[in-house]
Amino acid sequence: MTFSRSRALVATRIAVLAVVLPLLSEESQAAPQHSVARQWNDLLLESIRNDFARPTVHARNLFHVSAATWDAWATYDRSASTIIFQEDHATTSASIDDWRSEAISHACYNIMRRRFSNSPGANDMLPQYDQLMDSLGYDK
Repeated sequence: MTFSRSRALVATRIAVLAVVLPLLSEESQAAPQHSVARQWNDLLLESIRNDFARPTVHARNLFHVSAATWDAWATYDRSASTIIFQEDHATTSASIDDWRSEAISHACYNIMRRRFSNSPGANDMLPQYDQLMDSLGYDK
């Protein structure tokens, strides 16, 4: 499995934009319902804030969650190429957005549970991961 530098940069930019653009467009504190990717990114950032200061580890965490999010989205698109996960589920079904949300949630949930299970903030964050999965109606 090889990662091209350009694919890694694209995935990182997409993840940053997914977090930053909604922040720039918010007019008030009463934000509209955020996407599943945004909800997981918010939890990831909170998990990093509640962990030890380890810039290289957290850069890797940000990349892996971003790449997994992209792959979960891209696997349902005929023209998008994935970074790590090499499977194609492209379809024209009306349920594609639901499938993408569920794939993104499972990818983020599993990565974050494993990466932050020994974190000093684990007692606060792990239940939040479970709560988000429950609120979305997905099996953990």
